Amino acid sequence: MSGAAKQTLAVWKFASCDGCQLSVLDLEDELLTLAEHLQIAYFVEASSASVEGPYDVSLVEGSITTLHDAERIRAIRASSRALVTIGACATAGGIQALRNFADVEEFARVVYASPDYISTLATSTPISAHVNVDFLLEHVSGGTRKATLVFTRLWGIAFFFLLGWNLFAQGTNLYNKHEVSLTLHVPYYPVAYILGVCSFVECLVLVSGLIKILCEVGHE
Repeated sequence: MSGAAKQTLAVWKFASCDGCQLSVLDLEDELLTLAEHLQIAYFVEASSASVEGPYDVSLVEGSITTLHDAERIRAIRASSRALVTIGACATAGGIQALRNFADVEEFARVVYASPDYISTLATSTPISAHVNVDFLLEHVSGGTRKATLVFTRLWGIAFFFLLGWNLFAQGTNLYNKHEVSLTLHVPYYPVAYILGVCSFVECLVLVSGLIKILCEVGHE
């Protein structure tokens, strides 16, 4: 692009763990190639140097959790020709969106000695809830994604195995006590056994998925 001004790229952080920005930084060779065609004008995670907008492209990580965040994302949107959200926090609210189903003020009273100093919104919302978003990048890096899949499947296997075991134990208990429904006198134990079988089937499905993931990792 000799003789022509490079287009500008900015990377912004809101409420998040910085994981998505670190995944961008992991693209070391690709970033060097990108820098030949774009000017990385603002990326605090990578450099303290910054260039004022407007920007051609803004990548945004994190969710909106404060009034200041809401004001800042509107300013970023106004100074960006294209705005792209990256990761679960920016596109869906992230793990911090669990606060949306709880009493944030009560949490603040329990956690902080002086909750009056805490300025926060009652909810954690994605960027698209506040400004227009041009593109969404929802996927995390391959390694992180596979680690998450392995963890969730191991947890699921343990959960459904224990659930199935307890349902069979409960079914045996109901069978020994000859318990039936009050109106139709239908025995309860077959229901417990059927649910137990379903739990073990789900456990096998998760085991199959786990084996598939581990085989993919082994071939990489």
